[in-house]
Amino acid sequence: MYPMISGPGGTRPRHALLAEAKAELKAKGQPRRKDSVGAMIENPQRAIAGDLLAGRCDFFSIGTNDLIHTCSRSTAATAASPHL
Repeated sequence: MYPMISGPGGTRPRHALLAEAKAELKAKGQPRRKDSVGAMIENPQRAIAGDLLAGRCDFFSIGTNDLIHTCSRSTAATAASPHL
């Protein structure tokens, strides 16, 4: 899973690194297996890019901690407040 993806452009350099690593393994005669590529979207405002990422990754995950904090207008510092 690629961490900290904020949009489709964030997958390009990581796909290139993955392709390079696969080529190195192939050159060494390492057995090939089916890989699934995922993306972690940490920024809730970027979650709307999910439809654009769907064509570039097999799956993606949205960081729910940040999403909850954004929706409730809290932060990690205020999350412990009893009135929230």
